[in-house]
Amino acid sequence: MLLATFGHNLTEVNFELNKEFHDIDTDKNNFVNLQEFEARITSWDANKDGCVTQAEFFSSHSSDSLKFEWELFNHFDHNSDGCIEVEDDIAEFHEIDVNPKDNKISLQEYDAEYDKVLERIGFLNINQP
Repeated sequence: MLLATFGHNLTEVNFELNKEFHDIDTDKNNFVNLQEFEARITSWDANKDGCVTQAEFFSSHSSDSLKFEWELFNHFDHNSDGCIEVEDDIAEFHEIDVNPKDNKISLQEYDAEYDKVLERIGFLNINQP
């Protein structure tokens, strides 16, 4: 999941995002629906209590930066309660599904959203080739 590290360029990050998108797209129709998107939560929630804690999130992600994982966790925790729940994931899904609000996410929507997120938290330099 989002293996980007500080200073990666857009090409490197989009390679990782594309891989992640295709892993989430379990029916391989080149779109991610809400059910596929929510399945991420199940895979991150080690004790299956409906709450992905920081520890569970960190253990299910690969990065060489704790700061990156912390910022990413905070991004996914939409209500800032220290727990990523289905409601947070639904909010995330609807943020990504912007064009044309068709209840599915295209690769282009996925890349565009996470390019912005990663740039905002300082782990992507959009201006690099």
